[in-house]
Amino acid sequence: MFRGLPRAFWILCCGALINQLGGFVVPFLAIYLTTVRQVGVEAAGFTVALHGMGSFASSPLGGVLADRIGHRRTMLVALLSGAAAMAHLGLARAPAHIAFAAFILGLAGDLYRPAVSAAIADVVPRIAPDRSTSSRPRPAADRAGGMANGQDCASAPAVAPRLRTPASISASSVALTSSQE
Repeated sequence: MFRGLPRAFWILCCGALINQLGGFVVPFLAIYLTTVRQVGVEAAGFTVALHGMGSFASSPLGGVLADRIGHRRTMLVALLSGAAAMAHLGLARAPAHIAFAAFILGLAGDLYRPAVSAAIADVVPRIAPDRSTSSRPRPAADRAGGMANGQDCASAPAVAPRLRTPASISASSVALTSSQE
């Protein structure tokens, strides 16, 4: 299944794994805030939500950066800023400072994804063009729509294009908008 993929593919995948390991901090952040910092549950939830908002905003920003300055530079900026943001969060002590640092960590932590996805797409089709479509949004969204429709993954691609349910419509619209170049 993974035979014949180039070394660059594996390096990019390892980088993506290392980048995502920082995400383990977020669940513990809420515990830390409520126990060590004696912050209320609402404020801890808001802080974690700020991390999510930063993460949500980072994908479009990462895509723009990848298009403007290139995949490699965007990945380098993302990894360095993510490490700095993680250190910043670790040094923050006041609840407001921790909330700000969580937002910055969310923003910096996911800048990497669009660039690494594009870099993988650039590397894989040259070696295995039939395998490169498995990571593209359309089949994934079709499968998600099929699973929401109660179908298994094998039959989902046949179900989603027929648009039988609102879930399939939603998944297909995401796939159509994300696969346009």
